[in-house]
Amino acid sequence: RDGELFEIQVERMVDRWSGSIEAGVTLIKPEDLEFPNTMTDIDYDTWMLSGSAVMKDGNTVKNNYGCDLDSLNVGHRLGMMRTAEGTLHYFINGEDQGIAMEGVPTGVYAVID
Repeated sequence: RDGELFEIQVERMVDRWSGSIEAGVTLIKPEDLEFPNTMTDIDYDTWMLSGSAVMKDGNTVKNNYGCDLDSLNVGHRLGMMRTAEGTLHYFINGEDQGIAMEGVPTGVYAVID
């Protein structure tokens, strides 16, 4: 829903992980999503943040966004919100990091990888 904050908390870290936490929204219904190896492989109807890169449909549209998901540690909270104006915002520990993307349609689902 517009204006609703979707938030997760990092409970533990995995030492053998390569890549970044990826978080975003998609128009793909959960029952229709064929889970790819990585969220960046979803090449349609998806807006996301990978590290500090804002991506749309698997392509980087903005580098060096306000936060870097690679800097998250145990206890940190990561949130995202689509506003009524169609902007996507990310939150770190409750602090708004600013507009990541504009023109995000209604009816999206949260996705975390």
